[in-house]
Amino acid sequence: MVKIISAFPCMGKTHCSKNNSRVLDLESLDYFFERVGFEELSKEEFKGLPKRIRRKTGFDDYISAIIKAENSEKYDYIFISQLPMVIKELLKRKKKVFFLKPHPTKESLSIFRERAKNRGNNSEWITNTEKFLFRKLEDDYSESEIEQLSVAFINPDLYISDLIEQGII
Repeated sequence: MVKIISAFPCMGKTHCSKNNSRVLDLESLDYFFERVGFEELSKEEFKGLPKRIRRKTGFDDYISAIIKAENSEKYDYIFISQLPMVIKELLKRKKKVFFLKPHPTKESLSIFRERAKNRGNNSEWITNTEKFLFRKLEDDYSESEIEQLSVAFINPDLYISDLIEQGII
């Protein structure tokens, strides 16, 4: 059975997918925004830029891509965004979603900042994203939605490939 996994940024989703043909990293950025005028930037450099053009069908296209990948039987794991609107839509469609996030600690914050910087994220994106490390599930999800999620808070030193190799997910 395919596992749909929503993992916090900088947990190694892209690296894991590049090294395992049974893993797909569905980057929401590829669906939500036009790259016109920013083609020379890496995906990480493109994240958080203020003048990006949002695609009108981006959300629907992203959800469709997740469902199509799930039904393709090509993947054991599909990594998706942690955007609440995406997760809520999948839950409405009765999809099982695994929600992974480092324990919200100072150590986790430090590790996140270092990983984000090393992969080329800009400081504005890092600052805007780090607050979500400490955000509570109850801030974004109803009690019934939280009950539908498989939530795991993990050691910040681990990468998602470690979790797969150890059979944790």
